[in-house]
Amino acid sequence: MLHIAYSIILKKTVMKKATNFLLVLLFFSLYSCTDSNRDYTDRFNTFVNEVELSQDQYDDDEWILIEADFNELSKVEFINFKDELTESELNQVKSYRERFKAVKIKRSPIESILEIIGF
Repeated sequence: MLHIAYSIILKKTVMKKATNFLLVLLFFSLYSCTDSNRDYTDRFNTFVNEVELSQDQYDDDEWILIEADFNELSKVEFINFKDELTESELNQVKSYRERFKAVKIKRSPIESILEIIGF
């Protein structure tokens, strides 16, 4: 009888510890997702800010690299995060894209117009 009671208590203790462990694991998983989202939007924000501040200093070769970096952040990395981003974060990403587009238009208005009309 004592052996059965001990076995039941042991199972409850193990289950309680396993449940606590799973809750802690879940908490850190959710927290890390938020950090990843925040890291993504922070990196995108920093990138756009730097481009805006230095836009007049880029030569054509550097601008090709800037556009590649923008596409990486705006399209490739966005695919990894889009389902996890909040509505506010999605709006931030949209504003970063619009700000970059404004810099691009300012840098090369004719090329931007030709791109818009499909040439």
